[in-house]
Amino acid sequence: MDLLYTPKHGFVSDSHPRTNTGFFYFLFSAFLGGFIIFELFNINFSEFLNVTWSLFVAVGVLILIFSFLNLETAVLSLVFIVPITSFQLPGLPFVLTLGDAYLLVVTVAWLMRLMVKSGERIEKTPFDKPLILFVFLSITSLINAHNMGAAATELVQTLEFFIASVYLFHSVIRTTEDFENAMLALALSGILFSMYGIREYMILGSGTRVSATFGHFNAFGAYLAMLVPLFFNMSLSEHRRGRRVVFIAAMALAVAAVMFTFSRGAWIGILSGLLLASWLRGMNQFIKYLTVGVIVIITISVFIPKQIERYTGRMASITEINDESTQSRLEQYEMSLEIMMNSPFFGTGIGQVWDYASARGTPELGEIHNLFLNIGADRGIPAMIALFFVFLFYYRAITQRITQSRSRFFKNMYIANISVLVSFLVVNLTAYQLVRGLGVLLGLFLGLGSSIMRIESHLLDSGLLEEDLEYEDEVSREPALLAGARDRV
Repeated sequence: MDLLYTPKHGFVSDSHPRTNTGFFYFLFSAFLGGFIIFELFNINFSEFLNVTWSLFVAVGVLILIFSFLNLETAVLSLVFIVPITSFQLPGLPFVLTLGDAYLLVVTVAWLMRLMVKSGERIEKTPFDKPLILFVFLSITSLINAHNMGAAATELVQTLEFFIASVYLFHSVIRTTEDFENAMLALALSGILFSMYGIREYMILGSGTRVSATFGHFNAFGAYLAMLVPLFFNMSLSEHRRGRRVVFIAAMALAVAAVMFTFSRGAWIGILSGLLLASWLRGMNQFIKYLTVGVIVIITISVFIPKQIERYTGRMASITEINDESTQSRLEQYEMSLEIMMNSPFFGTGIGQVWDYASARGTPELGEIHNLFLNIGADRGIPAMIALFFVFLFYYRAITQRITQSRSRFFKNMYIANISVLVSFLVVNLTAYQLVRGLGVLLGLFLGLGSSIMRIESHLLDSGLLEEDLEYEDEVSREPALLAGARDRV
């Protein structure tokens, strides 16, 4: 593809469609307005979905046409749909959520564009080899699978998360403007679902652990744990007043909503992401205040009865080894090691851990609350190692960019991306959140990270990006260019 440089936009083709921020604000307003209407007229969303298939087909065709007109905007709009995981399309013998259906449509549009548009191709990422190996090993673990329905469901999700999502977002994010608009879309969607979670808590009362549209409070907590560090970073690096207000509002609402999940893993994940971002940014005073504040809260909470204060009780239980959920996790880890010792290469077979736990007489251990141990038990030790190297290759590539990049714009984007992934992994040390809604977001951030690295590489290779720590100006946030670069365009 013939690529031209345009200020702020990076390398684009002269016919390359831009992402449309106005459409994201329209989606935000449409979702918010729809929610208000549903509340006013007491419309049940699940019943609303139970309509004829002809309507779904018509909507699918419209999305496909929209994707051909502007694939970039269509793909980024996915962040408004994916979190709606507790609702599925009716009348099917298998689970198909709105996000699954939307991802399928835009992926088909993308593949068709690859076939018909000259110069389009799937570009490499820094973690291609371990990623493809992980998917291949997931497929080979079918050797041990007995419940083929569960195996097929898990395999399809793996392809969604690690192939479709990663390469789709990696391919469509080609400019700095695309990347920033992706951040804006995430902020607007985060505001919507945070508000939905807060509303759930206000209606159902203080005894509720909110799950919003995710179906489970830990899944909702993991979603917010990925977004809070992102919004924190973007609120610091964004100089356009309107967008900065959006990021600050999104962060405040997400923090409020995650408190109502009472998910300790999400709280720890957020703290980890914030501390890492602060350290990389050199915010030593913020780190000191945050660390001291957390220590004080946990210390005080130890001496407050859990019956008096639920929040401090949850915080205090972090340090308790005899906590019920902690004991359950230890039993799950023991079962995981048992499976890997008995079947080190293929595990139980993809999607078979619950069946194994049921046959063992411990169905309550059917989900192992650790990402890598669950993958090792489910698909074998080689698959677990391959997944580990996906993250290792990603972290190695992006940390090199953080230390070597002399563009403040790109460095800020790298820090924002890596803090999100660190938060996700910390949450998954005591949970398994490679599930619908969250898996696509994981693929999104892996794709975003590799795309912004590709954009900077294109600029450096062409000699158009000045090795400078400052933006050209604080209003437009354009990466600084060498003198005369615009004339060369």
